[in-house]
Amino acid sequence: MSLTDTPTTPPSLSPGAKALGLFLAALAVILFAFVYVALAPAPRLVADDGPVHIDFAADRANVMFPGDCVKVRWQVGGIRTVHINDEPTVGEGEQDICVTPAPESMPTLHLVYQDGSLHEYALTIGIVARKPEVWFLGALAAALLLGSAYSVAALVLGRRLAPLRAIWRTAVRLVEIVALILVIGAVGLELGLRAYFGSFGTERERVMYLYSAQEIEQQSGYFLPMPNVTYVASPNYPGHNPLGYRGPEVEIPKPAGVFRIVALGGSTTYGISTPWQDAYPAQLEAILRNEYGFSNVEVVNAGLSGYNSWDILANFEFRVSELEPDLIIFYEGINDVPSRGVPPECYRGLNAARGLNPTRGLWRRPVIPINSALYRLLAIHFGWMSDPSVLNDLFDPSPLQCPGQSDDWIKDNPPVYFERNVRDLILVAQGNGVGVMLSTWTYNHNGQEQALSQERREAVEQHNVILRQLAEAYHLPLYDLAATDFWTHADYWVTVDPVHMAAPGTHEQARRYAEFLVEQGLIPRPGG
Repeated sequence: MSLTDTPTTPPSLSPGAKALGLFLAALAVILFAFVYVALAPAPRLVADDGPVHIDFAADRANVMFPGDCVKVRWQVGGIRTVHINDEPTVGEGEQDICVTPAPESMPTLHLVYQDGSLHEYALTIGIVARKPEVWFLGALAAALLLGSAYSVAALVLGRRLAPLRAIWRTAVRLVEIVALILVIGAVGLELGLRAYFGSFGTERERVMYLYSAQEIEQQSGYFLPMPNVTYVASPNYPGHNPLGYRGPEVEIPKPAGVFRIVALGGSTTYGISTPWQDAYPAQLEAILRNEYGFSNVEVVNAGLSGYNSWDILANFEFRVSELEPDLIIFYEGINDVPSRGVPPECYRGLNAARGLNPTRGLWRRPVIPINSALYRLLAIHFGWMSDPSVLNDLFDPSPLQCPGQSDDWIKDNPPVYFERNVRDLILVAQGNGVGVMLSTWTYNHNGQEQALSQERREAVEQHNVILRQLAEAYHLPLYDLAATDFWTHADYWVTVDPVHMAAPGTHEQARRYAEFLVEQGLIPRPGG
């Protein structure tokens, strides 16, 4: 037989090459499984249907095991009743929802529209431990790793008679190879994630994985930090104007001939349960223009959720005054109550928590420990760091040495600061030539389940008495809304919330204010 007739066999892979190949294959499967689970887009439902606005989202698409929780956020407007997983709530908030395989455990909004129709919006959250495809990928990766380990063992045992130095050299080389593979893989993933999120990711994904702390702060969905006033309405949020007020743009300087009214208050002025067009300031402007012919009137909504008399005073001094208002309307009485429900040593004295609304806390900058997309992806999804895209969660609710909140403390903290702040607001406004109208604050008294606690009811009445006294002392117009039959109309109120009004309520509030303003002669006629 000639040499050309000798049969040949293809060269076989060495044990080391087999081990490396199997290990790389296992790594690829693990990375694929991770990307499949961790990069699944977080569910979000956004709908705009005329006066109805719905934004409902979860912070992740999957949890590891049944019973694990996701954080859901919602912001709805134009709605009469809001329930989250059968629990009554208001039009905006966030909550941890723990999911199980049962469909009813998934985050679900039950909404009753203003026409009485019921609508349901559910987010689907995956449970990794119950996904067959994940188990299959895990089994495949385990098999490949076992094969790799077997090949390494064969490589080592095949040289059992060699000097120990050679075995050590082989082990070190294998570790170096594995480390190099991991480094190359991590760098590749980092570059790939940055390219993907930078080019194709949503704004929320860029906040989560790419933006710096300063960039995240500027992207705040609802609030924005501001010197002297802690926080203001973010101009990036739908329905907010570039100056951080709710509603259309406001010109500065004020155009000639415009009579500008600025509404001051908390969420009940902002109109958290309605679209901005249905909040009482927008309705007041429409009624004064369309029904009374005051085409020169402009009403700016400067209310904001959580604002109490401390925030309102600071907001007027440092922001609202630049709007050159001719008249301000003060409508607030409930947000000063929680600031009284703290230990007396926190209510008075040298304490940074004094006057702070405990439901908000101090503004804090977002903490981004490592500016790496890969690390942040892992850390967020495995709970090592909080999700920076939860942009409303930028408050420290337990500032300094003032822990705890209880209605039992309200009686121990008289409303000295509410009186002082409103008086200062009056004096500062009058010193700048701005008229002041006060309004007592009211709420839905109907039903035991919806009522405020007795302590809060008494505190609200104390605040209303102060408003009446200040109006008399400074000869100011006062609309005593709390003394009317307003609270008796059930359709004026969000049914699960004794504080916030539905659209019929805000419309009626605006109608009564407009009638009062005209009767009192507080608005000059155009050209008058």
